Amino acid sequence: MKNIDWNLVKVFCAIYEHGKVSTAANAIHLSQPAVSNALNRLRHATNDELFVRSRGGVHPTARAIILYRHFKRAFTEVEQGLDLFDGFDPITSQRTFRVTLSNYGEINILPELSRQMIQNYRGINIEKEVFLRENVMDQLLNQQLDLVVGTELDLIGDIQCKSISEEPFVVVMSNNHSIKEDSLTMKQLINLDHVSIDRSNRSLLNPYLKIKDLGHHIPIRLSVSFWSVLHLVSTSEMVSIVPVKIAKNLQNAFNFRILPLPFPCSKLKVNLYWHAKQETEPGNLWLRTKITHILENG
Repeated sequence: MKNIDWNLVKVFCAIYEHGKVSTAANAIHLSQPAVSNALNRLRHATNDELFVRSRGGVHPTARAIILYRHFKRAFTEVEQGLDLFDGFDPITSQRTFRVTLSNYGEINILPELSRQMIQNYRGINIEKEVFLRENVMDQLLNQQLDLVVGTELDLIGDIQCKSISEEPFVVVMSNNHSIKEDSLTMKQLINLDHVSIDRSNRSLLNPYLKIKDLGHHIPIRLSVSFWSVLHLVSTSEMVSIVPVKIAKNLQNAFNFRILPLPFPCSKLKVNLYWHAKQETEPGNLWLRTKITHILENG
């Protein structure tokens, strides 16, 4: 495999990603016989079937799964190198970006980003990786990721950071809650049962830490995801304190209303993180700008 044709790698990745030879052919603008011929050459070069027929398409073999990880990484790096000389055109690009977003980003960024990719940039693929706070900086440092959206992550090595949003916190409570006022006093707030976002993200707990600093105690009954927080709030007498954009973007999906905090509190800071080597890379710069605009206009 030392002298493998680069075009074969492109065909291999297309088949892997689309799961059908015919769809892959359309995606890379080749005839189906040409793609089938390229696949046969790859099978000979790797001494492996690579893809086996299944209902509705083809499935990769175990070896193909391993090869894809290496081929795709190499293919992406070549595309990035070419972008430096030819510029990055999101309309025609076939590039894959590997990003990871916290729960905040999944709710406030991913839906609009996906809509724009489908509507305007059909060749671009966004691979959303699992957000693991303890590993995400190492993944960026090793260039396994292109971008990370998160809050208060510790910088290491050549990782760059930019604040892209600051937003206040609000109280959310069910439309059917026994309290009907449009605002709460501090006494009312601290006497209610609360459900909060996962306690591992300290920045999302700033309002509760502020309340503690003011000498009050709030019983937090559960710590769960944003979706679960808002579901529980909508169906019970519990309340929560969440970022305002989370509340506004999910208000139509749940039965709750938004109230202001009865005390001053620092805003939530949302950051973009990337490797220093990607600082001026056109594609990465384009995606950073796109994500920033989504939050600014959201």
